[in-house]
Amino acid sequence: MDKEKLFNGLLAEVGRPLNLCVGEHAIRGFFVGFKPREYLIIDVPKSGEVSDSINGADTAVGTFCASGSVLQFESPIVDFIQSSAWLLMVAYPRKIAEIHNLRQSYRAECTFPCRLVTASDLKEYSGLMADVSSGGCRCTLPSTQPGHARMFNLESKVLLEFKLPGNSGKKGLLGEILHVERHGSEIALGIKFCNDNDMETMEELGEYISIMMTAVPS
Repeated sequence: MDKEKLFNGLLAEVGRPLNLCVGEHAIRGFFVGFKPREYLIIDVPKSGEVSDSINGADTAVGTFCASGSVLQFESPIVDFIQSSAWLLMVAYPRKIAEIHNLRQSYRAECTFPCRLVTASDLKEYSGLMADVSSGGCRCTLPSTQPGHARMFNLESKVLLEFKLPGNSGKKGLLGEILHVERHGSEIALGIKFCNDNDMETMEELGEYISIMMTAVPS
């Protein structure tokens, strides 16, 4: 991950929140600026507890969300300015750690057409991707036959072909069926993506999920 590029993006989004751990106290702050390779500037609340915790500490641990990940850094405290705004200055982080990838657990709602091909007998089915994460998706297929759901075996391999909104190219991902459910006239398949899929396709899917995450009100 490019730290400088990341913080340039943060600077362009003044007001991005972060959680600070200073000593034994948790503080809610907001990024308001930085000087590359030197320091970050964080707006913190005005209170006696905040002042005591910062003045009695040497380092601060910051946790924030960016690009679909929860990121964390630990930096020495450089200065604490208490004027019209209370500004905490910490050293520019030497290291930023990804402690959780939200895209792996976040499921973006979607309704775009897909084509499903079973690897065992190469049968093709048209349906809809109903939600998607970086680890898998839910696919719904129309069903007019009572026993149609039994045609899909658990752990069987499938190929999913689809187009992402705003992307002109057709994408293909291999997956494994984890569960099969019948809902009225539809069959819902829970599909886990395989680990050996095309990296470019997975990256484009990750970008789509990130866009959907930022579009959802917090």
